[in-house]
Amino acid sequence: MRRFERATQRLWDRIVALWSLAIGESNQSPPSTPETQPLLSRSSLSSITRVPLRRLLTRNILLIVGTFGLFSLCIVAYSQLFPIFLSSDPPVGRGLLSDEIGYALSGAALASIGMRALLFTSLERSFGFTWCYCGGLAAFSVAFFLTPFVGLVGGKVGLWIQLVAVLVLKTLANVLGLTCAMLLVIFSPIEARALLSPF
Repeated sequence: MRRFERATQRLWDRIVALWSLAIGESNQSPPSTPETQPLLSRSSLSSITRVPLRRLLTRNILLIVGTFGLFSLCIVAYSQLFPIFLSSDPPVGRGLLSDEIGYALSGAALASIGMRALLFTSLERSFGFTWCYCGGLAAFSVAFFLTPFVGLVGGKVGLWIQLVAVLVLKTLANVLGLTCAMLLVIFSPIEARALLSPF
């Protein structure tokens, strides 16, 4: 391990010398000590192993990670099956052309950008991470349930109105659910020292 640290230090000194030469500061001498203070000392690295796993894997963390995994699986499956559903012939699908499906999905992507930029912060401040996450899960469940009924009544105009409504609901679920899940894991009520102990 010591040999690796010395080799890394020599490589770093060479990189610094080349950089100094490249920017015209060749008179700068390398550091006088052969070793510098490492970024993480051995004591801070050993404190990582002293944190019991049960302090990190709380009930809230396991619940959030479990529901997030299931939510992500459902979103990926929905995203893969939705174009197939729209392009299939009626009565199984809706018989849309590929360019129409592309317009619908690109509109949903633009709506996602707009919702994340304009709507997420105000919703999060009003309701908090937990309620936004629950709302995202509920919105996706509703969108998932309503998808087979898109376009059954109302003709071509009704199909597009219902398609936009379902895609906006799914986009809202993505914005709320996926963003809040990561933030809930970070800000879950575990001891901050358990996560920040090596630093």
